[in-house]
Amino acid sequence: MFLLVVENKSDKIKNIMNTSPTTFYIVRHGETQQNADRIIQGHLDTVLNENGITQAKKLEEMLTETMFDNAFSSDLKRAHQTAKLIVSKKNLEIETDNLLREIKLGKYEGKKIDLFNKELGDVMKYRNQLSTEERFIHRAAEDIETDEELMNRFLQFFEKNNQLTNGKNNLLVTHGAAMRILLVYLGWAKYLELPHGSIKNTAYVVLEKNDDGFVVKETFGIEKQV
Repeated sequence: MFLLVVENKSDKIKNIMNTSPTTFYIVRHGETQQNADRIIQGHLDTVLNENGITQAKKLEEMLTETMFDNAFSSDLKRAHQTAKLIVSKKNLEIETDNLLREIKLGKYEGKKIDLFNKELGDVMKYRNQLSTEERFIHRAAEDIETDEELMNRFLQFFEKNNQLTNGKNNLLVTHGAAMRILLVYLGWAKYLELPHGSIKNTAYVVLEKNDDGFVVKETFGIEKQV
């Protein structure tokens, strides 16, 4: 179990603090065929393959004793399908929100990861030399979302739903790169400690939100390199 008390990073986080602890199970969706074929998805709307469905059902079994008050997911099908399977025996409706989407990767969506690495290889090497703060705002290409832009979406989601989620146990199904950026933002890991592939399909992190900030209470399926 990992435990990290995270200092407030911005006024946005301060605005969503409250005296009652709030828990989020933040889950990556199950596998898609695009995952298996090493195709970039981003905002591309894809569905789970058979393995992804099996993964989500296994996670449902793992969390069978966990009671959720609310369930949210990205509006992309692969995340919504995963959420539906996780709460299939809990009689809980899922609220979808485009604020929880994967990072937008522009013209590379639907293309092989190898092409991305070939065309942006030098940019990626440059990014790896930047400080965390510099990389957070760096734009790899004109039509690619920055990590800061993605994180602003997530903070907007938390703030918008603060009253509903306050003091509750909440399920939130999203995407791999989004989870990576969130964990880096919170200071749980550095970029190079969470390389591509380190957050597995149906991996999750449990966050508790209280007066001191966010606390990483537990992780599953996340391989942090140290």
